[in-house]
Amino acid sequence: MSNANDSSLKESTPSDYPGQGTLESPYLVSFLDGGDPENPRDWSSARKWLFTVASNFSLLCISVSATIYSSGIEQLSNVYGVSIEVATLGVSVYQLGFAFGPLVWGPLSELFGRRAIFLATFSIFTLFTLGTALANDIATMLVCRFFAGAFGSSILVISAAIIGDLFDASDRGPAMSFYLVAAFGGPIIGPLSGSFLAAATTYKWIFWLLTIFSGVSLVAGALVPETYSLVRLTRLAARLTKTTGYIHRSAQAPITDVPFATTMRVSLIRPFQMLFQEGIVAFFAVYSGFIYGLLYGFFGAFPWIYHRERGWSTGVASLPFIAVGLGMLGAVGANLYLNKSYITKTRALGSQLPPESRLVLCCAGGIALPVGLMIFAFTATPSVHWIGSTIAGALFGFGFVGIFLSMTVCIIFFQLPEFFKSK
Repeated sequence: MSNANDSSLKESTPSDYPGQGTLESPYLVSFLDGGDPENPRDWSSARKWLFTVASNFSLLCISVSATIYSSGIEQLSNVYGVSIEVATLGVSVYQLGFAFGPLVWGPLSELFGRRAIFLATFSIFTLFTLGTALANDIATMLVCRFFAGAFGSSILVISAAIIGDLFDASDRGPAMSFYLVAAFGGPIIGPLSGSFLAAATTYKWIFWLLTIFSGVSLVAGALVPETYSLVRLTRLAARLTKTTGYIHRSAQAPITDVPFATTMRVSLIRPFQMLFQEGIVAFFAVYSGFIYGLLYGFFGAFPWIYHRERGWSTGVASLPFIAVGLGMLGAVGANLYLNKSYITKTRALGSQLPPESRLVLCCAGGIALPVGLMIFAFTATPSVHWIGSTIAGALFGFGFVGIFLSMTVCIIFFQLPEFFKSK
């Protein structure tokens, strides 16, 4: 038993909780006021951010994996003797796995906790990533890419859930900014690193690099303890029962209260209920899906414009991705500034501001993104200096993250109808 757990047991006595400690009236265990070491939200800021960085390192890994594949498409096509279109399917099937995976891993993390699901799914993700490095035909490659995306997508929901476990709603802005940097940093780092690696070696080393990255990410994520309050309280109640001899139960609903099949059914149906019955959710989903498609379409134009049209080498042709990354970082910085202003206004008013107040950056991003695309369209030709298109890429990056970040934070503060809780 860890020192933290020993400390908690010494500081917690049966009288700390309501009840009589019997089967008929067990002590109901909840987090204590005044800094309970069992409560993730009472942990120090340094500890919270350490675990946030560790979990989002894994998120960066799967986002890099999504795009670094494109750097080796031409070599894959030649080695496997397939068309460019077939070789490109490795990107598509990975994203297909992303579409279905979170629907399963999200509810499972609510049943068994964040850590157990992460360790199970990310271990399998690492194995399928290793499979891509060992693949000798396109069929094996595509199968491994699909399952890598399906199992790796667990971290999309787990990282966000860990942030929710660690931080209060009003303090999540900076952590969510970091989350989105990890999620959307991959489309920058992936093609940039993959292009130089493919040019210097072979496409195989792209997947060996991913395998090493996956292994390191698995180790980093394994250092993050369980943060889900329901699981932590259930385990604490069991330890207290064993240590004191009194019957303890979690004050929150026990994990086994709801049948597994019911939980999965509700979790699979609810996203579609919210999509079709909540206007704000539907709008955000359509808009974010549209600009997410633009992101990959935009990046798909880079090799053509800089490598084929301007004649740059494969590695150098990926350098304009840096401009997009700088634009994304600019949006994160703007969000941190706006979040600080939001907290100041909230404290001054003594109440939460309306959710729409979180959409200031979205408005700016909604202008920057199409302006960036328009400038890019007029400056992409070889007759125009390359600086014009890279500035356009920075505007696009700023707009993309600004929109995504604002909508993500805003939707957290919307109170969805109560009937969702009963379906």
